[in-house]
Amino acid sequence: MKILEIKNLGFRYRKSNLEALSEINLEISGGEFVAIMGMSGAGKSTLLMTFNGIIPHFIKGDFRGEVVSFGKNTLTHKSRDYFKEIGLVFQDFESQIFSSAVELEVAFGLENINLEKLEMVRRVDETLDFIGLTHLKNRNPFFLSGGEKQRLAIAAVLAMKPKLLAFDEPTTDLDPEARGRIYSLYKELKSLKRSFITVEHDADKVKNADRLVVLKGGRILKDGPPESILKEIKFLKENGIQPLEITELFSELGYKELPLNLSDAVSIVKRDRWKFDQESIREIVSKGRKSGGKTIFKLDGVNFSYGEKKVLENINLEVKEGEFLSIVGPNGSGKTTLAKILAGIFKPQKGNLYINGIDVKKMEPVSMSRLIGFGFQNPDHQIFKEKVEDEIDFTLSLLRKDILNKSEMIDEALNAVNLLEKRKEDPFSLTKGERQRLAVASILAAKKEIIILDEPITGLDWNETREMMKLIKKLNEEGKTILIITHSVDIAIRYSSRILILKDGKIIADGIPRELIKDKNLWEDSHIPLSDFFHLNEYLGFNFLDVEEIKHSLIQ
Repeated sequence: MKILEIKNLGFRYRKSNLEALSEINLEISGGEFVAIMGMSGAGKSTLLMTFNGIIPHFIKGDFRGEVVSFGKNTLTHKSRDYFKEIGLVFQDFESQIFSSAVELEVAFGLENINLEKLEMVRRVDETLDFIGLTHLKNRNPFFLSGGEKQRLAIAAVLAMKPKLLAFDEPTTDLDPEARGRIYSLYKELKSLKRSFITVEHDADKVKNADRLVVLKGGRILKDGPPESILKEIKFLKENGIQPLEITELFSELGYKELPLNLSDAVSIVKRDRWKFDQESIREIVSKGRKSGGKTIFKLDGVNFSYGEKKVLENINLEVKEGEFLSIVGPNGSGKTTLAKILAGIFKPQKGNLYINGIDVKKMEPVSMSRLIGFGFQNPDHQIFKEKVEDEIDFTLSLLRKDILNKSEMIDEALNAVNLLEKRKEDPFSLTKGERQRLAVASILAAKKEIIILDEPITGLDWNETREMMKLIKKLNEEGKTILIITHSVDIAIRYSSRILILKDGKIIADGIPRELIKDKNLWEDSHIPLSDFFHLNEYLGFNFLDVEEIKHSLIQ
């Protein structure tokens, strides 16, 4: 049974000369799991908002064609006519949250469908348990971490039990365990003839989908089985999609048979008896060694709580000048709180923090702000000007009023993040990835020696992620001390010189990436599963960090 039929759909936003969608023809059946992928600006989010009439009723523009959801044409029906059938979670999930308590947020939709009270209570409890938020049911959402807020937005939709779940990048701020819970939904939904449509950047999460739809420039380029499309490495890269690394590895090595999973990859490795040059491996190890300079940060017995909720407990940590430190861990483990303490936004409630040997209690906030640049998890929390260039100008004005070459400094910062051509545009007309880069540009312009970034690649496509991480790595190579929070363990392993793992407000591991990935129990205990690529190392006999290292060392 067809639950969604889209014919010749086109849409152009007001005040835009570009088509956001063009000639879209798409059908979705009950029980299907459909993944939508493509680079930023491809039209993915726009397409989702046509399913229940948000476009064209709330978001205006030039709308053409027709969208029929559950037998109702969206042009002749309002969005409220679909709330029992379609559950939509936005990319900007925080915009969906407004209640004063977690359980009230989940209950809100249930109240609107006049659900009987006992059933409402049961569904709220059931959904919070599934999503892992039961322990926070009385918490004000304002005090949740980014990942916890995203889970809450999803829970509010799940509780309604719609026939179609449409999620726009539902796992961007989730830890790997929570991501697994979301995608485990599919088996249950399929048995109930419910459908799941997700916009996703992570190919590993969609390889079990029934269909993969790839958009570019508002048009559908491909619509077919993931097991076929995910083997087209060149096509994926051209469209801002990161290939599965195991698949990419075998493609780079010239194999015609391309595995999509660990089991198939191991079979090929064993069959072909891969061997590696030990001198090349020694060269790889020696290049990876790097020692930091003087101590920049020193935390001594730091504790922090939100009310009665203890978030950090007895944190002892030193960060050296010139290090690239990645902080990873489950949602709610204290990562963002630790970063804000290091940036001087929060003060330790117990214990001490020293920056360059000076107790922060004796430092003026202005002196800290001149030394440390901080990028929030959501770039919209620090962007407020009407033009892109004005954001940089504001940062420079805070530092000094008499900067003579301000225009040149603005150009330099925007050029570094590839936003120079958009300097006159409204920041909120930019994509999420561009807004992330704008936030980083403000830090660059201020010439901060220490840069702390909370989830700098959230919501970015693969091309944007690579450009962002190349920029951050370049800053580190120029002598900047870098700290990033990330849920992408692959990013942490490949770019940082040191990884810190937090769990339940405590440091459970601290070391260099190549050493840490040896300890498989550590990652399992942290609820952070390593990708198939790193598990392949068990069969290769060495902890390779990327495809290039294997290519460099393999004897063919």
